[in-house]
Amino acid sequence: MLHQTLPGVPAAVDDARAWIRTVVQSEHPKVEVAVAVHIIGELVASAVRHTPKGGLVEILVTPAARGGMVIEVKDPGAPALDPDIGGWADISRGVLNFGASSTEGGHRAWCELPQATRP
Repeated sequence: MLHQTLPGVPAAVDDARAWIRTVVQSEHPKVEVAVAVHIIGELVASAVRHTPKGGLVEILVTPAARGGMVIEVKDPGAPALDPDIGGWADISRGVLNFGASSTEGGHRAWCELPQATRP
């Protein structure tokens, strides 16, 4: 499992995208970088919008049973992916599975990314 903690500020979205590029290239080369960058951008952007000032956004990346990877983002705010800014409809197109739940003291959202289908 790989772990990253970022401040709950807008700049965290770009930091998360840069981090996931490195993670995919070094740890999960069978996952499409562009998909991972898009998904983490949406999840972290939503988490930042719901993180109180001074709060942190936590990212976990784990291998998936089907060969891809799971990205999980936790924040200390109320659960929501804004439907007008990305949201589940957009995210669901690039993943095998996804979900969200309330946690003690916050919210978590996760997506399972597939292995790339390369010739």
